[in-house]
Amino acid sequence: MVASGTGLAGVMVTAFDDERASSVTVVAAADGRYRLPPMPARSYRVRATRLGWRVAEKDVSLTGVEAVVDFVLDATDDLNAQLPANYFYSLLEWPTQRVKGDFSRACANCHQIGDHVRWKRRSRDDWEVIVNRMIGYGGVPFFDETREVLLDTIATTFSPQAPQPSFAVPAAITGDAARAVIYEWEIDPDDRPSCHDLEIGLDGTVYAVSGLYAIHPETLERSRYPVRGGGHSIERDANGDMWITAPGPE
Repeated sequence: MVASGTGLAGVMVTAFDDERASSVTVVAAADGRYRLPPMPARSYRVRATRLGWRVAEKDVSLTGVEAVVDFVLDATDDLNAQLPANYFYSLLEWPTQRVKGDFSRACANCHQIGDHVRWKRRSRDDWEVIVNRMIGYGGVPFFDETREVLLDTIATTFSPQAPQPSFAVPAAITGDAARAVIYEWEIDPDDRPSCHDLEIGLDGTVYAVSGLYAIHPETLERSRYPVRGGGHSIERDANGDMWITAPGPE
């Protein structure tokens, strides 16, 4: 893994197995080298990503012998589009920690706070519509002092006139995190449902809602169970039974 002719550490390299709707990811070492675990002989999409550089991808067919896949990464010209939510969340300036915590609880109860798409520039009227909609969904701040500054703080920080934020490229992944091997599975590659909540069964099966979808990571056995109106959350009891809260039809 190289950038500008030198080894690039901390690049996440992912091999996608589209046939089995699964993937495995490792992190490149300090010299830019990486090694994926043994995988069945078939075709894969291999992708290299690191914050601050453009994504690179190659198609690879394994035939039972070790394959070498090299990447050359170019610096991105849009770092903000790659950064996680906490970068943009940090731009919001609240009068006290109490207010900041109240805002976080109210909004993060349903979704992450601060990703690049959610915090795009909007007019104050547009933000007012969004804030009122979220309050209607139940994202209501506890404290009066939060409600008093909520709209103005968001609308000022992310107005069309606000300066475009500038961040430094994050440092490379190091330590134990750089030695991780990450396995991922599409829970249902046909429907590709959203995941509002998930729970792991006693046998290792992963269950997710909305609706109810399940996959066993070792066997890749997948199943789906219709739930009228979708589903909101799922919990496992002491006996291993799954309990679902379902909002019902609209």
